[in-house]
Amino acid sequence: MNRSHPALIIVTNGSLPASGGRYYLPQWEANFYQDVARSARLAIWSDTSHLPSRNLVIEMPLGGNLAVVPLSSPGDNSLSRLASRTTQILRQFQKSEVRRSMFYLYYPGRNSAFVASILRILRVPYVLYIRGEYGSKGLKAYIHSRTIRGAAGCIVTGGYLEQRVQLLNRNVQQVVPMMNVTSADLPRYNTAEATGTFKILFVGQLLASKGLYVYIDVLRTLRLRGWDIKGTIIGNGTPDAISDLERQIDRTGLGSFVELVPGASPTEVRAELLASHVFLFPTEYAEGFPRVLYEAMTLGAPVVTTDRGELFGWMLRDGQNALLRPAGNVQEFADAVELLMQDVTLRRNLAAKAKDTMAAFFKSLPASSHADQVVQILSSRRETLS
Repeated sequence: MNRSHPALIIVTNGSLPASGGRYYLPQWEANFYQDVARSARLAIWSDTSHLPSRNLVIEMPLGGNLAVVPLSSPGDNSLSRLASRTTQILRQFQKSEVRRSMFYLYYPGRNSAFVASILRILRVPYVLYIRGEYGSKGLKAYIHSRTIRGAAGCIVTGGYLEQRVQLLNRNVQQVVPMMNVTSADLPRYNTAEATGTFKILFVGQLLASKGLYVYIDVLRTLRLRGWDIKGTIIGNGTPDAISDLERQIDRTGLGSFVELVPGASPTEVRAELLASHVFLFPTEYAEGFPRVLYEAMTLGAPVVTTDRGELFGWMLRDGQNALLRPAGNVQEFADAVELLMQDVTLRRNLAAKAKDTMAAFFKSLPASSHADQVVQILSSRRETLS
C-alpha cells in the first residue's frame, strides 16, 4: 500500500447498485477500483440505485484504501435525489482532507459538473474522464467549455473526442480501455465455420439506445428472407429490461432462434466473440468508442455497427475493417449482415484489417491499464506538489 500518493476521489456519472450498505458492480469495474486502491487512498462519490439480479454483479470489497460516499439513496425521487446529492457534496467539501485530494470526474454528468464548479472556486485540481459526447450549443456548451478548460487534464474515449477536447485543453490523452483483451489476443482467430447456421452476436447493456430492438428486427428480417441464423444477446440489465426484451423476442417469433445471456462472464464473452460469424452492434447510445468494439476487433469477429461519423470514424473504416450503416435503419443493417453471409472472403478481410487496426492501437496506449493510467496522473500530481 503506497500512502505517498495523495488521496483520489472519483465522482461517477451513474449509480452504484446498493443493498444494506453494500455496493455491487460488474467484475471489470470492481477490478478497476480495487487496482487503483492498491496505490492510492480512493473514495468513490456516486448516486446509488436498487440492486439488479445478483448474477450480473459482484460485491465490491470496501475498507483499507477503498471507500464509497453515497450521494443519494435508492428509491429517491428526482427532487429528493437532487437535494441529497447537493447537501452531501457540500458537506464533503467542509473536510480539509477532501480539499487536498485529487479529483477524477466521469464526464459529462450532473454530479461531476457541479463538483467541478466547486473545485474551480477552491482551486483544487481535477482530471476529467470524458466518456461521451457533450453539448456544443447554448448554456450547456458554456458550462462544458469552462469545465474542460479548467481541468488539469482530460482522458477521453476515442480519437474523435481527443481531437475535439484538444481545442479546449491541451493536456489530453486517450483512455486505456477497460476491455477484456490485450495485444496477446491478436494471434487468436475467429473459429466460426464458413457454412451452416450463421451466428450473430450482440454484447452490451440491455438498453434500447444500444440498438437492441434494431438487432432483433434485423434477425427477424433475415429469418423472413430464409436465412438459417442464431442470435446471442449478452449484457447486463435490470429485471424489467430483461423481461421486456424476452417479450419482444417472443412477439417477433424469434424465441427458438435467439439466446439471451444476462451477466455472462468475461471468459464467456470472449468465447462467443471467437465463435460468432458477425458482431452486430447497431448502437445509438451517446458514448465515445465502446470497449466491446475493441474486443470484437481484437478477437476477429467481423463488425457491423452504426455510422457515427467521426465519433467512430477515427477507428473504423466502412468496407475496410467494419461495415457501417445508418442508425436505426433495419433494412441496411440486414443487408450488411446478409452480405457477410454470402461473402466469406469479405468476412475474413474485415477481421484481418480490424486486427491490424488494433495492433497499432495497442502500441499507441500510454499505459498498460486504465488503473495504471490514473495512478500515473496521481504520481504526476505528487511531483508537482513536492
